[in-house]
Amino acid sequence: MGIFNKKPKATAMATLTVNARLQPEERYEFYEKQLSKFFKKGRLGVVDGGETLYAEEGGPINCNININYYIDKKDIIIQLMQKLPAPVGSVLTFADGEEKYELGDFEGMAIYLNGTELDNSVYETCDVNYVVDEISDLIGDELAFFSHWRGDKETALYFYSTSFEQMKSATEEFIKTYPLCQKCRIEQIA
Repeated sequence: MGIFNKKPKATAMATLTVNARLQPEERYEFYEKQLSKFFKKGRLGVVDGGETLYAEEGGPINCNININYYIDKKDIIIQLMQKLPAPVGSVLTFADGEEKYELGDFEGMAIYLNGTELDNSVYETCDVNYVVDEISDLIGDELAFFSHWRGDKETALYFYSTSFEQMKSATEEFIKTYPLCQKCRIEQIA
């Protein structure tokens, strides 16, 4: 039997829904690119693109990543996905929709900076990048990843770590005192 007579492996589709508010480039860097490496190295199948879902007001809600996997590798894929660094509420769904696996152990914190109601001098003298750097430093080694979204009335900063309460507590004093954080909202997002 020659190499060209080899029977192709059976494949099926699955969707990884990541409960993270990521821009498409970040979805690709954090998940698609990394999963593609694992799938190629382990000969598990291929990562077949993805999409970021947006709310009506424009900010990202979550991400879907399409997976075309070899059926005989399904158990390995489930184990791999269960170890994946993902926010709580992430789900791996197989094509039939009947089989779902809850994933994730990171929690998320959104800080919505007010972009319209502060004194103009605050916007002129403060820097959102400084806010991101300071909050990342305050969260420390527990920071898993960060994303953002800029809207017409506010800028959302999304942080993911092991505990929402720890992130909120670690950043509370900075948020109270830095002028650009006045009138901001903080929400748990995962």
